[in-house]
Amino acid sequence: MKVKVNVGCSNRNDKVETEKEKIRYAVARQVDYISEISLIPSSKNELLDFINTLDHKSTKFCTVPLYDSVLTNTDIFAVIKQQHSRGIKCFTLHLTPKRLIDSAIAHQFVINSRAGNFLYVLAKGNIENPHFEVFEKIISFIRENDCELFVGTSLRPGRVAESKRSQLWLEELNFIKSFMESQGVHKDEYILECGGHIDSTLIDTLVGAVADNKICVMGPLVTDATNAYDDLSSIIGATALRSKKEIHTHLMLTRDEHIRLPTLKAFKRGLDIALVLKHNINLIQKDEETVKTEDRFRNQSNQCTTGVNIFGPIQGDLEVCTMCGRHCPLRNIKYPSVSLEKKHIGLRKRDSHESEQYIQ
Repeated sequence: MKVKVNVGCSNRNDKVETEKEKIRYAVARQVDYISEISLIPSSKNELLDFINTLDHKSTKFCTVPLYDSVLTNTDIFAVIKQQHSRGIKCFTLHLTPKRLIDSAIAHQFVINSRAGNFLYVLAKGNIENPHFEVFEKIISFIRENDCELFVGTSLRPGRVAESKRSQLWLEELNFIKSFMESQGVHKDEYILECGGHIDSTLIDTLVGAVADNKICVMGPLVTDATNAYDDLSSIIGATALRSKKEIHTHLMLTRDEHIRLPTLKAFKRGLDIALVLKHNINLIQKDEETVKTEDRFRNQSNQCTTGVNIFGPIQGDLEVCTMCGRHCPLRNIKYPSVSLEKKHIGLRKRDSHESEQYIQ
């Protein structure tokens, strides 16, 4: 499984330097995809210039051309060519037709995606999705330049309840797959970005809809009751989904996702959680490199697991474990001949009197 993260400035007061730090952290963690989705053209230009300076051999950068096409009133194909010339090798297209956006408006479907809201504005102005007019040019360009392609859904349910009330999200999935086939695009040529909030009873329906397509998911999120815990909800949903369908890419969410642009701290935490998910799922899939990594750490942890993890050592003194004090079971079993007085494992000076009383 691969991991994808979003970065970018949504408002003029968002700090470009913070987004640069997110990018640096994600590249250092060798994230598979970083999607730059700024809604402020000047911020996007600065971030694209920054991306061009990076050595990111194992990370691909992605954009959503629809945003920049609408914001700058530029032909969407011209946007793709221009961004490719600045180092972008991966694009996310949103192929929801106007008729489905019109249906969402008529039925008061909660459109839970940025792209969906851009298409909503166009539909209100009686304008068709701009991808369709130049789609042949786009797909030819992507093939000729060996770019990767995500196709995102725009009618992802904003609430689990919405996924049960309306089947628009399912109709959209079926349309996208049918459209790509009609254009001669094989299912191996793109990754279907879908999911959103899906009732747990509808996971089988989602699996049936995506069939053997490669998928990028944000979980799915299977509960309405844990807003601001999207990171946990999404990995639980991804684990449940993985039992039924292989996941190509997991799109990382943070706790902040519903209410604000993630802070740098929230971004780092969310990414680390997603990387744990990636490692676990790759183990389930018996990915060769992941199994080797796990075996290496398994050998390293023959004394104690303190400081042994895929993110490097835990900060602090590795000789101090405050969980068990002098009664560390791993140390006592491995080194029974070493006296308690010589171990000093987890015994802080301020706790010494209490611990000695307990030993007696």
